[in-house]
Amino acid sequence: MAGIHAIFRLTTGGNNTEALVSDKIEFNGDAVVPDSRAFLDSIRPVYQAVNTDTPNPGSQNSPNSQDTGNVPFILELKGHFDETGGTTLGINTLNNWSENPKVIKTLYPKGRFGFRSDERDEYNVTPVASGGYQLTFIDMIDVLEFSRIEFTLRLKFVGDMNIRGV
Repeated sequence: MAGIHAIFRLTTGGNNTEALVSDKIEFNGDAVVPDSRAFLDSIRPVYQAVNTDTPNPGSQNSPNSQDTGNVPFILELKGHFDETGGTTLGINTLNNWSENPKVIKTLYPKGRFGFRSDERDEYNVTPVASGGYQLTFIDMIDVLEFSRIEFTLRLKFVGDMNIRGV
């Protein structure tokens, strides 16, 4: 793997590891392919409790909020694409991913996206039937003055927590 970090998408059952997939973006590396100008600046893990509101009809009190006990794990990635010498492959890949399904029901029903970090392996996931990341948010800002595209990605982990960090 040419980059220190990578996000990848599995498309079939036969290419079920990062090494076998070409649908990926590698960050902070030096390889021309897929894109030597993709940089990951920060990794932010977010644990968010899920609450449900229980209204009290006829009461002046605000609704009670019950904790469901579910705490989804969201991995927020921030970085940039430097357009001064790289390609637009990373940007095109994100655009493609935003338009396509986030799961494959028969192979990866929980999520088809994986993440690898050589520096923070506790967030690493290679999707399997029992769990994977879903790409839930993409935000890109074209900073024209500096010829760079800044991005924020959010990967929501769904499934068996035991597959994380392997």
